[in-house]
Amino acid sequence: MKDMTTVNTKGLIYASIPEREDPRDVLISKNNIKFNDLKKGSIVGTTSLRRSSSIQLLRDDIIIKPIRGNIHTRLKKLQTEDYDALILASAAIKRLNLENLITQYFSIEDILPAPGQGALCVQCREDDYEMIDILKMIDDSSIRELVDIERTFACLFDSGCNSPVGCYAEIKDDNIILHGNFFCNGKNYRDKVSLDEVKEKNELASKLYDKINKKMQMNIHQ
Repeated sequence: MKDMTTVNTKGLIYASIPEREDPRDVLISKNNIKFNDLKKGSIVGTTSLRRSSSIQLLRDDIIIKPIRGNIHTRLKKLQTEDYDALILASAAIKRLNLENLITQYFSIEDILPAPGQGALCVQCREDDYEMIDILKMIDDSSIRELVDIERTFACLFDSGCNSPVGCYAEIKDDNIILHGNFFCNGKNYRDKVSLDEVKEKNELASKLYDKINKKMQMNIHQ
C-alpha cells in the first residue's frame, strides 16, 4: 500500500485492504551484528530518505549508501558488495519467509514507518461488482481506516513513497493515536495526536500536520 498512488487511476478503486503485516523496519547485517554494535563508518544500504534520515539521527557515524533492486537482489549485494547492513521493511521480509535473516527490529520510536507500510491493497475495476463483493470478504475495515488516516497525513506534505515523512496510526484502549514526523533541513519534526484532541477521526491527519508544521515554522523564524 505504501507504494500505491494517493489517487486511483480513473475506473479503478481500492477494493480491499486485508489484515496488516508488521509495519516496522528491520536491520539485516553481515554476521548478524546489531545496529548499535556496527563499527563507526559502517555502510548501511537504503534508498529511502525517511530511513536514511532516521538512521543518521540514531547514529551520525554511519554511512548511508543507496541500494536498488528487489529484496533478493539487495540481499545478494549485502554479501557481494561494499555494504555492512541493510534497512528493509519487515513485512517484505516476512512475506518472503526470510524472517530468519532479520538481525534487529527497529521500534516505532526509533523509525516511524512509511504511510501504509505493511498493508496490502487489492485494486480492481470500479464496475466489477462481483469482484468487489468477493474482495470485501478479506477487507479489514479497521486497518483500512488507519491506513487512510496515515495516507491523508502524508498527502498534506505532498509526499511520495520516497519522501522523508513517516507516520503510524494505532488503536490503544479504543483510542486512535497517530504518530508522524517530517524531515526538513536535517531536522526531525515529530509529534502525535489522538482522538482526545479532535472532534472527528478525519481530523487526526490535519491536526497532526498543523502541529508539525507549526514546529517547522517556529524553527524557521528563530
